[in-house]
Amino acid sequence: MPHPQHTATPLLLDIRAAADLLGFSYSTIRHWTYRSKRPPAHWPQPVKINTALRYRAADLENWVARIGQPDHATGEDAAMPITQPPPARRGRPRQGYDLKEL
Repeated sequence: MPHPQHTATPLLLDIRAAADLLGFSYSTIRHWTYRSKRPPAHWPQPVKINTALRYRAADLENWVARIGQPDHATGEDAAMPITQPPPARRGRPRQGYDLKEL
């Protein structure tokens, strides 16, 4: 018979377990973790243990509880819109353009 402590949610979750807990895909949580895509507002920071990144289950549960709640510091909604930076110009600048205008 398994010990009752082993059936509970672990305190530290890897990316795959965090994705399963929240119902997001593994790749979404991975992008948010490694900042290749901007994470949502108030997304918790992972804890680094040696080379592994783990999320505290309590931090993820608090993040879920804050969804849709007003931000107490600013009085605005906690979910902030994601804005993309303008695309960077590629290649060599054309002759006659001032670099400050670009």
